[in-house]
Amino acid sequence: MPPFTRPEIPERYSSLVSAKSRNDLEEIKKRKVSAVSQISINSTTEEFIRAKEASVTIDLEYVSMLRMGLRDAHMNGALAKTAYDEAMKDLDGGKRAKQEELIVHKRQKKVLADDMEEQLPRYNSMETAYANVLVNKVMSANGKQKKSKFERSKFRAAVDKHYDSQMAENGVSLGWCHALGRWFSHSSVKAAHLAARSLDGHDLSYLFGVGEAVLMDPANGI
Repeated sequence: MPPFTRPEIPERYSSLVSAKSRNDLEEIKKRKVSAVSQISINSTTEEFIRAKEASVTIDLEYVSMLRMGLRDAHMNGALAKTAYDEAMKDLDGGKRAKQEELIVHKRQKKVLADDMEEQLPRYNSMETAYANVLVNKVMSANGKQKKSKFERSKFRAAVDKHYDSQMAENGVSLGWCHALGRWFSHSSVKAAHLAARSLDGHDLSYLFGVGEAVLMDPANGI
C-alpha cells in the first residue's frame, strides 16, 4: 500500500439523507467516474495530474452536498445528534485531506509533475508515484504552518534591521511602509516575503537556483 492514502468519503452516510439528496450525490459520483476514466496506462504525467485535480474537486463538491443533506436530515429529526456528529467528524477528516491535496495542485502543479517524472522509475504505477510525491508536499506545508508564528516575528525584526525601517517618535514606535512610502504605527505595518513562504527548497531551486534559506533572508522582505 502507498505510504500516503487519502481518506475516502464514507459512502455509508449517503443512505442517511433524503431521496433528492441521494440523487444529487449519484450525479456527482457519475462525474467522478468520468473524470477517473480519463486516466489510463498510456496517460502522460500532465494528463494524470489534470484528471486527479478534477477528481479531487468533485470529491469536495460531494462532501459539501453530503454535509447539507445530513444537516437537513438532522434538522428534520430523521438523524439523531450522535449519528450526525459522528458523520460530520468523519467527513471533516476526509475534506481536510482533499483540500490539502487540491492546494498542492493549485500552487505546485509544475513541480508536482516534475517530481512525479523523477519518481516514476522507482514505482510500478503513476498512482504510487503520485501518492509518494503528494505526501512529501503536504507534510512540508503542514510543517511550515506549525512554525510560521515564530518565523514571522523573527523575520519582521530582521527586515526592520535590514532596512532601518523602525524608529521611535514621541515615545511611539513607528514602522516604515514601503508600499505607501510613509511611517505608521509599527504594529500596523507587516513584513511581507518577496518570494512566497509557500515555496519550499525544491521549488526555489527550480525557479531561482537558490535554496530554502533565502525565504528568511531579510533581503527577501519588504
